[in-house]
Amino acid sequence: MYAGVVETEQTIRLAQVQDNLVDLRRLRRTLRSLRTYFRSNVVGEGQKTQTKSRTVESGVIIRINRVARRYRFAYSALLSLDPTGDWRKEYLELTDKDNRGPGKELYEQGVGDGRYTVSWIWMGSLVSEVQDGTGPSEQEVNETIRHEWMTCRARADRWKEESDLLQEEMRRVIAFLEWKSDSWGEKVGSRSGSIAADIQHGVDSYARKQASVYHELAVSLANRWLPSLRALGLDIEWAKAYPWAAGVVSPAAEDDAGCSDVGKNPPTSGPPSAEALPPQRGTRWSPQAGRSRPW
Repeated sequence: MYAGVVETEQTIRLAQVQDNLVDLRRLRRTLRSLRTYFRSNVVGEGQKTQTKSRTVESGVIIRINRVARRYRFAYSALLSLDPTGDWRKEYLELTDKDNRGPGKELYEQGVGDGRYTVSWIWMGSLVSEVQDGTGPSEQEVNETIRHEWMTCRARADRWKEESDLLQEEMRRVIAFLEWKSDSWGEKVGSRSGSIAADIQHGVDSYARKQASVYHELAVSLANRWLPSLRALGLDIEWAKAYPWAAGVVSPAAEDDAGCSDVGKNPPTSGPPSAEALPPQRGTRWSPQAGRSRPW
């Protein structure tokens, strides 16, 4: 006898959970439509119109809170009657942070699209609501949810796009710095014979210094970026164009070399080494400093 009573109570509570969730979705769609309308048509109107708008909105919010309380009450009762039932896969506990949507609330406008998550109340299927006649029409559901779905789709695409753009920016920065280093290296001796020897030494020294600055900056950024990209499994094949980055691109090459410092063995085509520099006058270049910044 008592088993039948428990089953009947479970059926009643489950129906209450379903109905209240349907009502909650309907009221939240109503609230979203009202706010959209007020924002487009009532902004700037007089105090009387504004007061009426806030009264209508407050009334819908009160109804939303009432339905949410009924859902929580039925959920608690159903959880006591059947704590391990299959119904828990579709109906979850309704917290204050879950009672939102569709779309972003006012306090969520500053949340980035990459970190915004949709409430679980909109993740369930709405087909049953349309078929049994307890919810809105299929056209209403499509019109209401289409914007949310497309927003989520665009958010995911934009997140992937930002990831691809960031990797491309890293590649271009290193490529630009290496190009700039080579450009300054080509200026060494470019004015030989047209100026005095002591001035030529100073000009060449400055060109070598600038070439070393840009090269060391590229090496420093590669030391920061390439290991992270490799750890995430992202494509860093473009770094193979730079021989000094082989230790980061290929772990095996790094182990064979016995070092992990990118740029420790600079390419021979890069700026001249300190040992190859002629005696210079009036500069701060130190041969003992090697390829580190001597200035």
